[in-house]
Amino acid sequence: MITADIVFKDLKSHSNPAEAEKSLRYFKAGKGEYAEGDKFLGMQLKDVNDIIKKYVKDISLAEIEKLLQNPWHEARTTAVSMLVKKYEKADEKKKKLLTFILKIQNILIIGIWLIFLPLKLLGLMFMKLVRLIYYISLPNQNIFGLREFLYLLVSIL
Repeated sequence: MITADIVFKDLKSHSNPAEAEKSLRYFKAGKGEYAEGDKFLGMQLKDVNDIIKKYVKDISLAEIEKLLQNPWHEARTTAVSMLVKKYEKADEKKKKLLTFILKIQNILIIGIWLIFLPLKLLGLMFMKLVRLIYYISLPNQNIFGLREFLYLLVSIL
C-alpha cells in the first residue's frame, strides 16, 4: 500500500534549494508577505507530475488527506492533483470524493494558491452548488435564506 510518507520521501528526493528560493519569492512566502511561512522543496512541476502518475492509482483518500496536511507546498500540490485525477477516473465514487473535497477543513488546508490548480473539478463543484441553490430557492424566492442553507450544507459535509 502506498502511504503519504512514501510519496513525500519521493518528493523530497527531487528537492532543489535554488528552486525553493525562487518559489519563496514567487509565492510571496517571506516575512510579512501573503504566504508567510509556506515551505518549498523547490521541485520542477514535471517532477511533481511524474510522482503523481507513479502513485495516484494505488494511494487511498486517507493518505491523500495526510499529504494535504503536510507543511510543504509540493506535497499539498501533489495531493490536490491526485484528487483531481481520482475524480476524473471515478464513476461510482464521485459522490464520496466530492463530499471529501467539499469538507471545509480540506478547502482551508489546500490554500488559495492551490485552489486554482483543479479548475475542472472546482467548476463542476460550483455548478452543482449553484444548481442546488437555484432549485431550493426557486419555490419560495427567498434569497436571504440561502446563507443559512449554505451554513447547513457545509456543516453536514
